Amino acid sequence: MKHIQLLLVLLITQLALSAQKYEQAYAAGNFEKAIKYAEKAIEADGKNLDAYLIKAMANYHLGSDSATREEQSFGIESAFSTLKLIIRKDKSGAFVEAHQAEADTILFAIYTVANTALEKGKTDKAERIINDLIEIEPKPAYYYLVGKMWFDQGNEFKAIAMFNDAAAKIYLDNKAGKKPEPYLFEIFQVLAENIALKGDYTSAYTIFNRALLLFDENEIDEVYYKFLFPIAEYNYFSYDTLRQKSFIFNLDTAAQLTQNPQQFNELKWKMLVQFYTTNVADNYYEGAGFLSEYVCAESKKDFNQFFYHQIIDATKVSVTIDGSVPLDGRQYMFTWLRLQDCLYGRNSNTAMLYVMDSLLQNQHRVEASKWLFNLKIQKVEAKKITEYEQALYQLIKNADTAQFAFMDLYDLTFYFPQNKNFKLLQEKGAYAEIVKLINNNQFSAAGKLLRKQIRTTPNDKTINDLYKRWVIADYQTNYLGSAYYIDNDEWGGSVESCEPGKLTAEMQKKFLQRLNYVRRVAGVPDNCELRESWNAYCQSAALMMTAEGDLSHFPGKDWKCYSPEGAKGASNSNLSYGYSAVGSLMGQLDDSGANNYFVGHRRWILNPSRKVFGHGSTAYAMALWALGGENSDYDEAIVKEFETQYVCWPPEFYFPAALNTARWSFSLRGANFDNVTVEMYWGNKKIDVSIQEWTPGYGMSTIVWEPQTTYYDFEPENRYKIVIKNVGIEYWDEAAGMYKSSPKNFTYYTTKLY
Repeated sequence: MKHIQLLLVLLITQLALSAQKYEQAYAAGNFEKAIKYAEKAIEADGKNLDAYLIKAMANYHLGSDSATREEQSFGIESAFSTLKLIIRKDKSGAFVEAHQAEADTILFAIYTVANTALEKGKTDKAERIINDLIEIEPKPAYYYLVGKMWFDQGNEFKAIAMFNDAAAKIYLDNKAGKKPEPYLFEIFQVLAENIALKGDYTSAYTIFNRALLLFDENEIDEVYYKFLFPIAEYNYFSYDTLRQKSFIFNLDTAAQLTQNPQQFNELKWKMLVQFYTTNVADNYYEGAGFLSEYVCAESKKDFNQFFYHQIIDATKVSVTIDGSVPLDGRQYMFTWLRLQDCLYGRNSNTAMLYVMDSLLQNQHRVEASKWLFNLKIQKVEAKKITEYEQALYQLIKNADTAQFAFMDLYDLTFYFPQNKNFKLLQEKGAYAEIVKLINNNQFSAAGKLLRKQIRTTPNDKTINDLYKRWVIADYQTNYLGSAYYIDNDEWGGSVESCEPGKLTAEMQKKFLQRLNYVRRVAGVPDNCELRESWNAYCQSAALMMTAEGDLSHFPGKDWKCYSPEGAKGASNSNLSYGYSAVGSLMGQLDDSGANNYFVGHRRWILNPSRKVFGHGSTAYAMALWALGGENSDYDEAIVKEFETQYVCWPPEFYFPAALNTARWSFSLRGANFDNVTVEMYWGNKKIDVSIQEWTPGYGMSTIVWEPQTTYYDFEPENRYKIVIKNVGIEYWDEAAGMYKSSPKNFTYYTTKLY
């Protein structure tokens, strides 16, 4: 018995000495000896977890310290293997818990090894390590590495599943009070971006928003904003209202979750205004209602002015094929009144009258006239409307035209047609304004005002006299003033040497003067331009026609003086042979000849949308670039005016006899002339007409007829009445889901001046 006890004492003493050796060696930094002593201790006692831990930590140091890691490249993996043994042997987990710092050190090191292996494409090694890590402790970072690995292998489905697991673990850990490491935000970023690529933006927003709750770093805000910005750009031009709303809701949520809400709020309000703008035409109240909810919720008082200006801008007189009609801003007023209630606590009448009083007090005459018209629409007390009309009349009466222009007076007569005071002011202002414009050779502005005024008061002698005065003055200044002739020595080129030449700046200036003149008298935009590059193409085309003695929009390469530039000019131009420059222009307007029964040249010249032309002439030929080409049209707003306005030749109202043509025409965008009839009268006499075959495809849709009798009674004025019946006007039938055509009649008058 004593012998056994002695052996036990010796064994315990030996173990203690052995333990002291591996601990001493480790403490002294002699890690290789520490490993040897620890292994002896483990051999003696397989349950000696302290020896296992020293062995693991010594391997960790050998594998991570700069002096030894090259020779001991597997040190960290060996440390991890030993740690796994410790975990398996530590059934209660008490030992690992007591030495958690050492365990975390090894786990982080092996996690780094796995990351490096993954970056180097050693996926098998990385997968093996990560699976062991997940088995030990399912940390989000480990799931993230597995997800990256699956992405590298092209398995997006498995990768996203792993990212989902990682994000869920972070969320649950956070609820348990464990704050995630900042670098783990990348899990949410990658997950959200990949889900967005699948088209599931709502889920992507949710993931990013959850990240805002979990992480405090400013970098996250910037990453999220960069993610949202291109989506905003797409939604900005989208008509998908559900998608737009979802995006705005998310921006609002993000602004509330982040510690830096400014940029999210700015983008939110930009998108709110865009949502409203895209819904104005088709579903105004949805757009305005959605916007105003946010305006009221956040007391955004600047939108009070936003909708006020919407009311003012919408209140105008619109010229259509049915005549001039006043448009009001009632839908904008509806929204504005709602905002008055939620932002200021004002009732409707109080708010509207407050603005009207302020406008009159500050002498804002134009805005006051528009606001008063809307008060009338809103059925404010009639007595109050009358008082305001009188106050507005006194303001306008005493104002100079710089403060309240003629066009505003014109609009006022449509807002308040029963008010004789406004009518007298308007007529007086019209006369003065038109006379001033004609005297200053401002023929374009004078023509626009005259056409408006003569439609308002067609039988007013003064306006008719002014219209004739304008026609004559414009003819003398710009028709006669633009006449010029090109002889064989003046175009600067040569058929013999196939030199296209170049017209002088003065020649092109006169040509443009004549082009704008004929467009102006026809009532279409008249500030056209010539493009230098197109002039050159047209000059080459004119040379080819001259050299060949023929016309073609598609000349062959065997033509004399053929050039690619000339062929390009010919394919985009009106062409004339036998005369040139302004003479050719008038010939194209006349459009005589059997092949021109549909007056295609005239239609291209008078195309309201066209702003930029090109021109080239020799002594015998002319090319006018009037088809195709980039950036050649007027702005959309100008083009839109002529969606419902007709254009006729000879011009409506009055025209110089020199502009009379054998073929008359009536043009209206999109019109159908299949069943049209044309009646023409000279005084009380009906003139027989020959209606030409309707041919679409040249400028505006146009019907052409030839009067069969011409009256030469040598009177200074010949007045004609033209009645166009059964013009097909297209409209959208919502119930049928298709475009239909409705017949409409047009009557207009014109007088030929000798």
